[in-house]
Amino acid sequence: MEGIFLLDTHAFLWAMTGSSQLSQRVKRLFAEPDIRLLLSAASVWEIALKAAKGKISAPGPVVDEAIEGFRIRELPIRRMHVRKASDLPAVEGHKDPFDRLIAAQAISERVPLITNDRSLTRHYPQLATFW
Repeated sequence: MEGIFLLDTHAFLWAMTGSSQLSQRVKRLFAEPDIRLLLSAASVWEIALKAAKGKISAPGPVVDEAIEGFRIRELPIRRMHVRKASDLPAVEGHKDPFDRLIAAQAISERVPLITNDRSLTRHYPQLATFW
């Protein structure tokens, strides 16, 4: 198997912590040498904010170690990503701007988003997902 995938923040966190919530299909991707996994800079920021508020335990060095250990490449936030996020419809009752930006990045980069968030595919039909 080969390909490029963008990790949603929760998928990365679950992989980092070895959570059983991560699907078997996704776990296999982490073991595939021909798979290239990307993590948005927005996810790193989201994790840092949640850790600072005490919502999760994810010290920066541990996050960095997991990124390196899984051979994940960082996907910077580009102007085209921000424009695409601005073009996506707002999802009523869904207040997470990180989800919208990460979805826009996956759409713009034409890569599947590894996510368990079904509301994203419901509201953004052009988004390819993998779980």
